Amino acid sequence: MNRHNLLAAIAIVTSATALAAAETNALAAGHAAMAAKAGGMLEKPNSSKGRIVFVNTQNEMPAANIRLAVKSLADILAKYPVEIVEANPAKADELKERFKADIAVIVAAEADALGLLAAPDEGWAVVNVRALTRNLKTEAAKAKFYEARCRKEIMRGFVCAAGGVGSSFPGNIMNVAKVEDLDLCEEFVPFDKVGVVRQHLKASGVIPSRFATYRTACREGWAPPPTNDVQRAIWDKVHAIPKTPMKIEFDPKKGR
Repeated sequence: MNRHNLLAAIAIVTSATALAAAETNALAAGHAAMAAKAGGMLEKPNSSKGRIVFVNTQNEMPAANIRLAVKSLADILAKYPVEIVEANPAKADELKERFKADIAVIVAAEADALGLLAAPDEGWAVVNVRALTRNLKTEAAKAKFYEARCRKEIMRGFVCAAGGVGSSFPGNIMNVAKVEDLDLCEEFVPFDKVGVVRQHLKASGVIPSRFATYRTACREGWAPPPTNDVQRAIWDKVHAIPKTPMKIEFDPKKGR
């Protein structure tokens, strides 16, 4: 695919993504209004399982950039147990074991290594930020592209580690042929990879937190005491003693 066709494909995908985002925001607003009437949303304690860990072993790229990359993965990771930790350089499998991670993304800076090395069957990926400076020959070019490249490659590394290699759609971070292609892509994961990643996480033992309305939590018995009038009304209704208690007639035949 030449540069002109790639740019056209990116424009189409970006437009579709913007439309999907607008629809998602409208749907989320509707859900938020409904949840508010039910007392708001609560996270059930200890409902998540497993660990997704981003391990920073370098100091050439600001560590805050890793947090921004994780934030850009919010569509996938919002309800999952995610940690960002610091460590000295080591082999990927050793770091994964050390931090007891089910999925590990190692952010490193190595002189003679690939920009991205992923092992989905082992649940890890290594992102080499030093390799992402290729063709950034001036400080101005580096200031414009380097940190964005790193974020996109960290995102791509996570998706690859979680079994989401490649995409059916062109013009996104999962279908780059060379480092420079990252400069043309938006910071998002194509939607055909979201379901694949979630299935892989489930198979790897990584389960997201469960969220429910306050009303549901009351009915299931794990809601905390109410903190506002809406929750108090729900609490009182769920825990109220019935005005007409159920009566069970004794059946001598069944009682024998």
